[in-house]
Amino acid sequence: VTAEIKAFPNPFTQSLVENISTSSSQNISLQMFDVTGKLILNKKLGQVQGTKTQTLSQNDFGKLAPGTYILHLLSDNKTQKTIKLIKTQ
Repeated sequence: VTAEIKAFPNPFTQSLVENISTSSSQNISLQMFDVTGKLILNKKLGQVQGTKTQTLSQNDFGKLAPGTYILHLLSDNKTQKTIKLIKTQ
């Protein structure tokens, strides 16, 4: 069971697009943390099979200060992929 994610643009300013792909039907969620480990976003996407495109914006994560953030792709509550994101002005 594998799940992959690509996020762009990176660095980002206002919004971020994630392309998620899975080899089989999986319960997918996204979690974003700041560098101190504070949870910024916990978004459940539900069952995903194949490819899904998801856009995150300020409506999802609020106003973020410029800096480094960590995005986790979870499949059935287990981290499958981690991406470092850079937020600019």
